[in-house]
Amino acid sequence: MNRSFDKGLVIGAGLVIALLIVDAALSYKNTRELNKDAQLVTHTNEVLIALEEVVSTTKDAETGQRGYIITGESSYLVPYHTAQAELPKKVARAKMLTVDNPHHQARLAALDKDIADKMYELEQTVALRKSDLEAARKIVLTNKGKKAMDTIRRQISDMEDEEQTLLHQRTEQAEHA
Repeated sequence: MNRSFDKGLVIGAGLVIALLIVDAALSYKNTRELNKDAQLVTHTNEVLIALEEVVSTTKDAETGQRGYIITGESSYLVPYHTAQAELPKKVARAKMLTVDNPHHQARLAALDKDIADKMYELEQTVALRKSDLEAARKIVLTNKGKKAMDTIRRQISDMEDEEQTLLHQRTEQAEHA
């Protein structure tokens, strides 16, 4: 009887140890998934911030240009010049963060061209304003710059919508994990 009790104790202890090992393995797997999901949520937020910085910096350039055209005061060009320097870096960051997303890469290539066109329009009007306010005003009145800005906003908005969908999915995955 003592031997069967010992045998039962050994089997019971073995089962408990096996259950603890399985539990540890499952905990490890779930923790890894949770970390991965949290990293994806963080990444999606970084992409959203980068996209917002692109559109915001483009707006800053336009704001500086418009202020300068209206007033002729060169101090209004500070945000325009800052945007000229920062915009390529911000677009590059958005491209780097979305390297895993072919849709965004295609959109960012088109966006890069549209931003270059917009910046060229701003540059033209700033240069014209120095000598001929009316000529600068006529370019603004063509609405070419407004249409370009609307296109830029729409492209960014489409990317942000896609990222918001990803964020929602990834947040749900993280909560489920």
